Amino acid sequence: MINQKYKEYAKSLIEFEEPKIDSMDVTYSLTINAIISENTNIDNFATIRNQIINNVRFSNLIGSGIYVYPNERIHFSIINFVDLSSKNIDGQNNFRKRRQMQIDKIKSIFQQKITNIKPPRNKNVDLGYIYPKSSPSLAIQVFPNPELIKYFNDIIKQFSYDEFGKIEIKSNSTNNIITFPINVVRFFRDIDEQEYKQLKNNVDKFNNDSKKEIKYKINLTKINFVLSDNWLLNDKFNLGQYNIEDKLWVNYEIH
Repeated sequence: MINQKYKEYAKSLIEFEEPKIDSMDVTYSLTINAIISENTNIDNFATIRNQIINNVRFSNLIGSGIYVYPNERIHFSIINFVDLSSKNIDGQNNFRKRRQMQIDKIKSIFQQKITNIKPPRNKNVDLGYIYPKSSPSLAIQVFPNPELIKYFNDIIKQFSYDEFGKIEIKSNSTNNIITFPINVVRFFRDIDEQEYKQLKNNVDKFNNDSKKEIKYKINLTKINFVLSDNWLLNDKFNLGQYNIEDKLWVNYEIH
């Protein structure tokens, strides 16, 4: 039986999210992401992830147990354009048409306007620490340098408020330090006391090591236009890729 003291301390690290896998309750987001495997050797990052979740039981079944993000989906979100809920739009055909209209508009702006933005010279992103609580996921924070932050904001300026509403970078800010989270594991169930203790030890060790030195850097040269959903159900999520250095847009089609 889990004691009360454990319950109180566990909440300081994680919470879990009950799955509601329902095709009528799916929210799709159109975002600009930095996909880690597109910018660096993902094996290095996967090693860090595996050290954090070491000795914790997990299952990669959506909605069951603890979900570890596969290598190809490890990313941090930069800009969120729009959230579309299939529940609030009458009929799948209307939903698909509205979603496609938004996708086409964003792609067009990338092809016509984003290429005019001067690329940042410094594209380094430092890997940071794990928040004490980032439920229902554990997330490693990354620190893009100020030139990249300015570049992200310059991208946002190309999208009019009348068409897209207010758009902001998807960052956290503490003491004027801007960070972005990379989710590495997501909780669809509560964890027992032993798992909690092991996970907390792993997180504390990672954070203490991170204070001593930055072990991992990413040179961000590519960003991706992505369609994602709140339950990670869509296998084909990549809508396009923009090479920051070459100012080259590559278009992908998904249906």
